[in-house]
Amino acid sequence: MNSPVLHDLELPPVPLPDDVWWLLALVVLLLLLAGLVWWRKWQHPVARALRQLERLPNSPPNPAKLASILREAGLTSPAALDHTRFAPTPCTPETFATLKREARTLLEQAR
Repeated sequence: MNSPVLHDLELPPVPLPDDVWWLLALVVLLLLLAGLVWWRKWQHPVARALRQLERLPNSPPNPAKLASILREAGLTSPAALDHTRFAPTPCTPETFATLKREARTLLEQAR
């Protein structure tokens, strides 16, 4: 009464149904599109300028750097910033903070 025990039996692999493959392809495509949209928004010149503006300290004032940030975003400098940049007296931190607020407003309007 010795019945042979077969240990090496394996079931053949079952391929995934076509519906599952199409669903996976659709999910991958949607993730790629979402990543592309996010990347373009993150790398937009105005978004980069806003991030640079956040890192720019108020003291010591650097009106030239503020003007270059606005220029990189494709905007023209406000007249007050140009007057401050080329004034014979140095800019005060309070005046620079006001200029930064104006620049932020310009950048947010350009979004």
